[in-house]
Amino acid sequence: MRSILPLAAIFVAVSLHAQTTCSANGRFCATGFYIDDDAGGHPAIQVLETATRLVRIVRAGCANPAVTNDGGLLVCRPSWYRDAKLEVYRIDDASLVVTKPLLDLITNDDFDALPIEPASWTLDEDGGRPRLLFPMPSSLDRKQHENIVVDVATGELETPKHDIYPPLLAELREPGPPKPWGTPRCTGPTLTFDAPRAAEVELHVLLENGTEPMLPRYPPVARKARITGYVNVQIVTDGSGNTCTRITPLPFGIDLAVTKALEGWSFRRFWKWDSTRLLQTSFRFQFSLPE
Repeated sequence: MRSILPLAAIFVAVSLHAQTTCSANGRFCATGFYIDDDAGGHPAIQVLETATRLVRIVRAGCANPAVTNDGGLLVCRPSWYRDAKLEVYRIDDASLVVTKPLLDLITNDDFDALPIEPASWTLDEDGGRPRLLFPMPSSLDRKQHENIVVDVATGELETPKHDIYPPLLAELREPGPPKPWGTPRCTGPTLTFDAPRAAEVELHVLLENGTEPMLPRYPPVARKARITGYVNVQIVTDGSGNTCTRITPLPFGIDLAVTKALEGWSFRRFWKWDSTRLLQTSFRFQFSLPE
């Protein structure tokens, strides 16, 4: 009776605040509670075996608990917010054995691209070793995915950390209506736009004689603010490989994303003589969001 009374006293002051989650074999179940006692209120998890025998009360704020099949570990799967953590408790002594920030498991880019949690963490014990699996979407329609795999015992990633969800990129299109130009940026001597000796060519002519172009990424802050529109671009290059670019503005970091992308564009030498001859092209980056 002495070992039972303290638990009974605790139960008097406990109120249920979460649904029950059971291990895959159904042997152990975890339920979230809120305890009010002399030390103040705090969340806790009650772990039961076969739904009747109390195994342990773990003081943990665990909104999404899971229990391993052997009843050895209580896994607090991380929620989808920036400061969320994975926490793992050893049930026999209620000690915290793993704590890992969500952003140690998922990249900032993937988190920012998906403001709402796209899936749930699943506790998998195939092979006898518990792992957490998270099916991160790997296509814009979210029909394809790539699993993020975490070793529950250590909290370490078993899969390389990398961007999985494809970023939204700007589209290359014909120039949009005119807007004021920003300050030109040049890789060498300043070149004159719309000069008498500048021949206007289609963009593909320059791209076929240059490095593979990187398209601008849609900045997360612009996506969240649902900023859409276009950035006009002009490129002028000479026979020596010097290049100048200028763009039109668009807020929330979009024009900065365009500038960063264009920094990686370069073009090979077009001819060996008459370095005063210029080639020029105009186009736009269109930033659009799916409906």
